[in-house]
Amino acid sequence: MKKILSLVCCAIASVITLYALYACAEQNAVTGQSVQTETYVTEETVPETEAENLFPPIEYEFPHEDYNGHTFRILTRGPYVTEMDSEELDGEILNDSIYARNLAVEERYNITIEAYATDDDGHGPTSVRKIVQSGDTSTDLIVGSCYGIMPLTVNNLFYDLNTLENLDLSTRCWSQMLKEAATIYGRTFIASGSIALQYFKRTYALAVNRNLSESFGIKIDDIYSSVLGGTWTLDHMIDLTKDIYVDTNGDSLFDKDDVYGCGILLNCMNDGWWTSCDISLFKKDEEGGVYLDCDINKLETINSKLRDYVWISGGVLPMSEDTIYSREITANGTENPFYEDKLCMTTIRLHFTDSAKMREMQSDYGIVPYPKFNESQEDYYSYIHDAFSIVMIPLSCSDPEMSAAVMQALAVEGYNQVMPAYYGVVLTEKYARDKESVKMLDIIFSNVNLDTGWLFSSFLNGLPQKLLREQVWKNEDTLQSTYEKMQKSINKSIDKINAAYSAG
Repeated sequence: MKKILSLVCCAIASVITLYALYACAEQNAVTGQSVQTETYVTEETVPETEAENLFPPIEYEFPHEDYNGHTFRILTRGPYVTEMDSEELDGEILNDSIYARNLAVEERYNITIEAYATDDDGHGPTSVRKIVQSGDTSTDLIVGSCYGIMPLTVNNLFYDLNTLENLDLSTRCWSQMLKEAATIYGRTFIASGSIALQYFKRTYALAVNRNLSESFGIKIDDIYSSVLGGTWTLDHMIDLTKDIYVDTNGDSLFDKDDVYGCGILLNCMNDGWWTSCDISLFKKDEEGGVYLDCDINKLETINSKLRDYVWISGGVLPMSEDTIYSREITANGTENPFYEDKLCMTTIRLHFTDSAKMREMQSDYGIVPYPKFNESQEDYYSYIHDAFSIVMIPLSCSDPEMSAAVMQALAVEGYNQVMPAYYGVVLTEKYARDKESVKMLDIIFSNVNLDTGWLFSSFLNGLPQKLLREQVWKNEDTLQSTYEKMQKSINKSIDKINAAYSAG
């Protein structure tokens, strides 16, 4: 039976290669061992694109191990079990590529992979602490959101991944930017990258409605040129859209039925300006410890620009995914006036492109990165929503080197099989409406930037959210006083982080 399934998976791989799917990700964030390996991509099957080949296949020397039919159990969060396992082939290329990845790892190590969830928490799993501290050996790997799990790294629950022989975090299937940000005093308890699609799907971008924008004189091709020319800035975006407003129903009310220059999700989407404008929360000292260091003056400038843009200009529709503070409307990946040609542009996470309504849009749209702070900023920097998936090996697992070997294999096979399906077919072939958007996606993925302070945001009483997200959302100008008020408690939290990581 496995032989038959292997042949099926080979067929899946052949379908993937027909799309020539070795696209790009994290150019400045990936390094590591790789050599030339056999592929089936030919000159005829490679799509016409100027994107650099940043995803050449990895050939990795795996350890020769036989784990005697072990059921390898992965504890993950309820909404994303399928990220780690697929029960059967169904003809959907992303599902089938995950199936093929797991089958390859199962055959390599003579194991059966089983992903499960103990709850439906979007950040969990909430049972991690209980499982590890009770000595439960039945869980071999844990996958959760960075926001929910990162605080647990101070509680001695996970292996330092740098100490495991069967794991090589320098391989380019792992996010090197995350590795750098998550390493404190030389210890690293989490990893992510091609092992988990929610790492990529949670990346921030802007979607631009080609038809609607051009009706107001905004040419999306000019925006593309601006991005490539290094002049796509926060001021540029604001100037293009701040005066676009049409009261389509004539009720003199700013509501979701009107037309706007931009729609901004004011809760988590405001967090992206930290990264895109190159502002960090933590820095590291010479010994690898972390300390609070934030450019408050620059943050205040951004806060002022965004509050004027959102609440005064008239060209912005304020939106949210949860609590309503003012006149913003509820919107998310499935419900958004952008899909109904009401917004020239809007903030998105890339998983919004999975939604049926965005896929079924009649109007063409393009994808561009969040803008820079100004033209002197060296590059565009992409933020990943802090609900992205991270992977840990629990101290209670039965065999840490087995967990490490399987974790590494899932990442390598994910890089070679799943990412070609996601990036090359699903994202750039199915969802992107023009090849220029593929170039933009290359820029977005190539410049992911992660800050250690943001990894620990839920351990810091929401400090980064309070310093910008809530300032803009509530239209407040209390950033400096909020920062000063919270500094003492935040430094205590930082002391706990440094103490926990230096204890090893």
